[in-house]
Amino acid sequence: MGASVPIGGPGLALPAASEASTDLLDAPGAHGVGSCASTALRARAVDDELTAVYPGAHCTLDHDGPFQLLVATVLSAQTTDARVNTVTPELFALCPDAGALAAWRAGWSSASTASCPRGGRRS
Repeated sequence: MGASVPIGGPGLALPAASEASTDLLDAPGAHGVGSCASTALRARAVDDELTAVYPGAHCTLDHDGPFQLLVATVLSAQTTDARVNTVTPELFALCPDAGALAAWRAGWSSASTASCPRGGRRS
């Protein structure tokens, strides 16, 4: 096999999905039922397939990591991505992580997103 990619911590490196055998990807629990290694290999195979099918795809939501992307995605279900990109900088400045967001009172959400149109067309 070729290059390995570290996943899940020190000492755990998995081959790129394109280098893994299809038996390994197709066999449920090949590394143990629900193991991180098996899930990571299947996820990488899906990512490789999506990249091949949609080579120029990119996310229009401004984000800096998985937490911000998740929050922006939830907000984008209610309005346009462009509008989400105008309100999230304030939100992420006040709530830089999930703990801070969980502790935040509902006041920010209703006050700051009140200007976000709900329903209708999205971009």
